[in-house]
Amino acid sequence: MAKKKKRKKSGRRKGGIVALADLEGKPEAGREVGMVEARRETLLGNYCNVALIHHSRLEFCFDFVWALGDVRLLASRVITSPEHAKKVYSALGDNIEKYERRYGKITLKEDV
Repeated sequence: MAKKKKRKKSGRRKGGIVALADLEGKPEAGREVGMVEARRETLLGNYCNVALIHHSRLEFCFDFVWALGDVRLLASRVITSPEHAKKVYSALGDNIEKYERRYGKITLKEDV
């Protein structure tokens, strides 16, 4: 009778929660990343090719949409404070610069 192999524990947690730190390895040098947990289905992410941004005095609302032909589906909505929206803006700009240094300039094409 063959012995069953012991399965190495993955980043799974009780109730289908996964620790992202267990899956992603070491954080970028110089940055501390706290423990982030997510449900397994959330780890799959949501594809979007349209982003709609609305704001009021108190908050920003990011609607991420999957669009194909006449079909438009809301993939995800994120609502945050103006201060956090500005941090996202800064982090996105920083990451685009890093991307372009590594992979080349991103060129924008006209929407068809």
